[in-house]
Amino acid sequence: MGRDGWTSAIGQVPIARWQNVSRHLGRHTYTLMILPAALTILLVILFPLVYTLWMAVHEYSMGANAAPRFLGLSNYLELFKNQRFLEAIPRTFFFTFLGVAGPTVIGTGAALVFSHNFPGRGTLRTVFSLPMMATPVSIALIWQMMFHPQLGILNYFLSLVGIPPQPWIFSMNSVIPTLAVVET
Repeated sequence: MGRDGWTSAIGQVPIARWQNVSRHLGRHTYTLMILPAALTILLVILFPLVYTLWMAVHEYSMGANAAPRFLGLSNYLELFKNQRFLEAIPRTFFFTFLGVAGPTVIGTGAALVFSHNFPGRGTLRTVFSLPMMATPVSIALIWQMMFHPQLGILNYFLSLVGIPPQPWIFSMNSVIPTLAVVET
């Protein structure tokens, strides 16, 4: 028997102790339920990050059986000597700026518009959010067909109003703004 004269069916563990454990678990049930998903996400993010950092400081060949050779930061030093990489940095920042500013402005404007009640609001919200439901691969293929120099519908619409066909993704000057529009 326990201190209070009552014991559980398990043996010498008092019922009051089981009640304390049950109360504690009840308070943290939701935390325990998200734990497997949180650990999975952590591993899905953490493993590739650590492996990528490991690969960045080693030299290895996919076909060779030799062990990877540690290089330290020499890969990064070589990278900053590469002219193509240095040219890609401002382009990346430009694309990132356009890809963040566009959705921010459009999303804020849409949120302000949809916060008011008006006829057809539900339908317009649905139409506005439909592109987010599509897969990126199908979106990329559709935009690629739309941007085609001879067969694309965008150049067809431009020809209807007398504007000559545009190179869209086939010109160095227009590819980044065009892809930012697709991203937006």
